[in-house]
Amino acid sequence: MFKIPEWYWLGWLGVVVFGFLIPEAWAIINGHEEIPGDKEGDTLSKFVRKWLGTYPRNRRRQVVVPIFIAGLVGLVGWLIPHFLMPPE
Repeated sequence: MFKIPEWYWLGWLGVVVFGFLIPEAWAIINGHEEIPGDKEGDTLSKFVRKWLGTYPRNRRRQVVVPIFIAGLVGLVGWLIPHFLMPPE
């Protein structure tokens, strides 16, 4: 059976981390001065708020936000024990 080497997972984690950090830093540094009051730029937070319907506010948030929160709580609720309690 083929085993995935440790270096693969470290590389994958590096791609994920830098795949977030580079565009996020770029968005924060550049911002959008031409849009009044928009100093945040095109950050991940700004897009998540838009996708969830929390900014600008719309009716979608009444359904999507509770589902999003439940998904995050479920993921963290599974991930923490998964990492901290190895199989016997």
